[in-house]
Amino acid sequence: FSFSFCTKYFSSSLRLLLEQSPLEIKVRYYKEGKAKWLRNLITTMERQSLIRLWSSFLYISTLFWIQVHSHSEYLIGLGSYDITGPAADVNMMGYADMAQVASGIHFRLRARTFIVSDPQGKRVVFVNIDACMASQIVTLKVIERLKARYGDLYTEKNVAISGIHTHAGPGGYLQYVVYIVTSLGFVRQSFDALVDGIENSIIQAHENLRPGSIFLNNGELLDAGVNRSPSAYLNNPSEERGEYKYDTDKEMTLLKFVDDQWGPVGSFNWFATHGTSMSRTNSLISGDNKGAAARLMEDWFEQREELVSDEIPRRVSSIIENHQDSRKLAAEELLEIASYFESQPGRPATRVSSAARRVRSALRKADKPGFVSAFCQTNCGDVSPNVLGAFCLDTGLPCDFNHSTCGGRNELCYGRGPGYPDEFESTRVIGERQFKKALDLFNKASEELQGKVDYRQVYVDFSQLNVTLSKKDGNSEVVRTCPAAMGFAFAAGTTDGPGAFDFTQGDDKGNPFWRMVRNFLKTPHKKQMDCHYPKPILLDTGEMTKPYAWAPSILSLQILRIGKLFILSVPGEFTTMAGRRLRDAVKTQLKRSGDKELSGEIHVVIAGLANGYSQYVTTFEEYQVQRYEGASTLFGPHTLSGYIQEFKKLSKSLVLGRNVQPGPQPPNLLDKQVSFLTPVVMDTATGGDSFGDVISDVPKNLSVKRGSDQVTVVFQSACPRNDLMTEGTFALVERLEREDKTWTPVYDDDDLCLRFKWSRHKKFSSRSQATIEWRIPKSASPGVYRITHFGAAKKLFGSYFAEEHDRKTRAGLDYESSFGKMRPNDTILKLQRTTPYYKRNRAHVCSFFIRGECTRGEECPYRHEMPETGELSQQNIKDRYYGVNDPVAMKLLGKAGEMGTLESPDDQSIKTLYVGGLNSRILEQDLRDQFYAYGEIESIRILADKACAFVTYTAREGAEKAAQELSNRLVVNGQRLKLMWGRPQAPRPDQDGSNQQGGVAHSGLLPRAVISQQHNQPPPMQQYYMHPPPPNQDKPYYPSMDPQRMGAVISTQEAGGSSTENNGGSSSSYMMPPHQPYPPAPYGYMPSPYQQQYPGPMHHHYAPPPAAYQSYPQQPGPGSKPAPSPSAVSAPPPDSAPAGSSAPSGSSQQPPTASPTTDSSQ
Repeated sequence: FSFSFCTKYFSSSLRLLLEQSPLEIKVRYYKEGKAKWLRNLITTMERQSLIRLWSSFLYISTLFWIQVHSHSEYLIGLGSYDITGPAADVNMMGYADMAQVASGIHFRLRARTFIVSDPQGKRVVFVNIDACMASQIVTLKVIERLKARYGDLYTEKNVAISGIHTHAGPGGYLQYVVYIVTSLGFVRQSFDALVDGIENSIIQAHENLRPGSIFLNNGELLDAGVNRSPSAYLNNPSEERGEYKYDTDKEMTLLKFVDDQWGPVGSFNWFATHGTSMSRTNSLISGDNKGAAARLMEDWFEQREELVSDEIPRRVSSIIENHQDSRKLAAEELLEIASYFESQPGRPATRVSSAARRVRSALRKADKPGFVSAFCQTNCGDVSPNVLGAFCLDTGLPCDFNHSTCGGRNELCYGRGPGYPDEFESTRVIGERQFKKALDLFNKASEELQGKVDYRQVYVDFSQLNVTLSKKDGNSEVVRTCPAAMGFAFAAGTTDGPGAFDFTQGDDKGNPFWRMVRNFLKTPHKKQMDCHYPKPILLDTGEMTKPYAWAPSILSLQILRIGKLFILSVPGEFTTMAGRRLRDAVKTQLKRSGDKELSGEIHVVIAGLANGYSQYVTTFEEYQVQRYEGASTLFGPHTLSGYIQEFKKLSKSLVLGRNVQPGPQPPNLLDKQVSFLTPVVMDTATGGDSFGDVISDVPKNLSVKRGSDQVTVVFQSACPRNDLMTEGTFALVERLEREDKTWTPVYDDDDLCLRFKWSRHKKFSSRSQATIEWRIPKSASPGVYRITHFGAAKKLFGSYFAEEHDRKTRAGLDYESSFGKMRPNDTILKLQRTTPYYKRNRAHVCSFFIRGECTRGEECPYRHEMPETGELSQQNIKDRYYGVNDPVAMKLLGKAGEMGTLESPDDQSIKTLYVGGLNSRILEQDLRDQFYAYGEIESIRILADKACAFVTYTAREGAEKAAQELSNRLVVNGQRLKLMWGRPQAPRPDQDGSNQQGGVAHSGLLPRAVISQQHNQPPPMQQYYMHPPPPNQDKPYYPSMDPQRMGAVISTQEAGGSSTENNGGSSSSYMMPPHQPYPPAPYGYMPSPYQQQYPGPMHHHYAPPPAAYQSYPQQPGPGSKPAPSPSAVSAPPPDSAPAGSSAPSGSSQQPPTASPTTDSSQ
């Protein structure tokens, strides 16, 4: 790109200097001769022009040398997208505590992706998600969407999805029963947020693929994790433990991504520590310590200032500068300015308002993508971030070493983080330690990765895997893994989150009472108990299949290779020693391959909790102790040996270039999922208040200090599940800019200093409030601030509108418009002339510059660039007249060819098509003329008040053919109509079919060109006011259908009339319609009974399909995001959302202070 751009610049410079076209230059060159031409050329050039030409030549030469000598042999792309999900009412995944329900946001969750491709086109994709773990069903759905978009470019073989293991994210997105019990079943919002976010992050990375280099570095981080099960670790052989200095992995491995043009663009690192800095009492969604580290790293690279985390300035869009003039203002002046502002009541707003005003808004992104940093998880099974140790709540003494109990009770033993007792501070500190180490490794990274990009993946059934073990005497033994089961110590929990009742870690016997409870669910047979020995089985999940599978059995194993780096994707949590054994086994296998590219040091990292989840993996020796990790090793004592055996096979196939059999396919249980989570019924505001009104404001004239003070504002709110605000924000802090009197976004709910808390007035209440807490960071500039709250409310029997601006906002397109009544008029927007729509807003091109004579330089008020002509300027009028070389026609045809078609629903009983956008000029006969050619029509139902109609065919084939042929091409009487699939619902028992939705059913009218044999007699003369009937004519014949069936009269309930009125067209059944047209109707037209005639003219308005029909939307185009639920297609316009504001107050200058005000909008 750089080379081609510079070549273009060079040629344009030469053209300007010569003031001639390339063709004229060539002619003069040959006419005058080489020497004479050059002499004339030099004498006519100005010195400045010569310098410019020579500089261009040197620049091109330099770039050419860089391209030739560059070692960049990869294409790299990075992407990031919001996956926060529902911030209310949903149980959090990780601690398995039903009382831990989300009620706000600490900071947002994201999916971060890198893609690496080699010159041969092989590529690997790694996605790090701020979630507890990857989900098998989420992975399957993402791969399905990627295949639909890119074909076989991205599949389950080269795409890895790994979770950071935060215990503060929404649950309910896994497909097996045991993992969704506490979330009351499957949570579709959590699932959709993950799938959509992962897909969009991969799309971003794919579209950002550019030449670049990858550097690797590693180093030790000592104070970010401790072993929480040291007694189990000590059961490993002493000679093996003697090979390592620590009882946890202290090494961090980092990848540094450098774009050839833009420089550093991202980093991914792997380090082992649990995401449990936030305790099980926390109810705010959080990425825990790894999410915090990623946020600090990304923010630092935007500011490039080496400060501690609490002093790192918040990243603001590159379009908005961080003005520092306000530092000079005195405290009295700030207080005076703040006194002019008052709290604003809640007001309606659009969905896009939150996304557009967000600090990291993609709608205001620069050409260069932001820095992407991911802190990935590895073998963290027994590693805790609570580095101060585990202590008893009642005595303050350390917990029991072997069982982690206090006086025999495990509920009192808790680990303490470095910020104890403040879990938010512990999260920040552990995150900051990882961030600082990653930054140090990033700055010192010098080992460049070079070589192949490759991958291998296989599915393995771990419920019955034969494993060959080598003995010390040289012989071998074949053992077997077991169907999944969990032991008694699983229910005891860990020091990061103790369990309940009287369970304890290290229990290898069990309890008679709990055995009896277990047997009510499933009694394990003797073979199963012997296989898992010494684990006493509490839940025999591998053999429990009602209502569907409780635990996984088929797991995905995967290796990704980038040069000398090998990433092992494992669907579980390996303990420290288990991870060491797996890495060493793979390294040994790779060394034995004899591959010359693998000479020297090989880097092997484990990507934990990847592509699925199957709990823990311990060593055989640790399994015997039966602490929490051993009791949670699902497939028995030889699970680790099975992993090592299969990964050795994969690594051998990878190095030798051999293909592997895919193995048994895992089940897709999405259709079997059930949910008992209560939906949002309605939201109400306190009497007299509106959504968004301020309930508790900041005190008037309040001055706050940076780094210590906190301000709190409470708003009248609604349930956050109504709108997830994906890539948006629920809370926003803005600073007043004195120069232009505008509010600049500085902090949002993705910042560590701003917390969004939501709560109901009481359980099951429809009234709720949002509390926004802002801890003033040290980097805040003195000034006047306001706090804004965004939300969405739902009315009873209404629907909330949670789409992201017609799926364009997520792609950063068309963000100035919106839905519903709040949509701004396009004409008004254009008249504002604030967008590049009007080219007249730009300065004219400098005519002196075109001639090479402009001497004003940068002071010139006109544009210094060559005018560009579009393809339309090159057209030939004569060619266009004959339809040749017509760019306008090609553009229209191309646009029509890009339009998608309707996808047929899976339900074969659906034979109805929805037609929207009707006006009063479109009659039933017009619709019949359009649709009858594709099959026999059973009925056409008109909904006058909804400006739509439903066409039902007798056969599914006719409906499919009509949908295929008329999709995006249905135009009736000059009106373009919308066509979608529909599903009719049966009328309620308390209604007959004649008055539903104000609709009129018609089925007795023939197409104008068709004369039914049963209606070929002239109608009664009195209907045409004594006009004689026309002579008989031959009936046209259509071989594609049966005219009699086309003219068949539907039943009474369908047509809305009595059976006596629809008796096949007998003249005695017709009533004299008072509005019968005059003169007589054209021949071949058989009027329906008066009761079947249309009502008065329909109003010209548009509305989605009524509730009695469920429409099926078209497939979204590239870059778009599908609706979170099918009901979004027929949802009415959105209800108002909460908003409000509070009054500002001043701040003092000594010490520097920040003066907040609050504002809220919907």
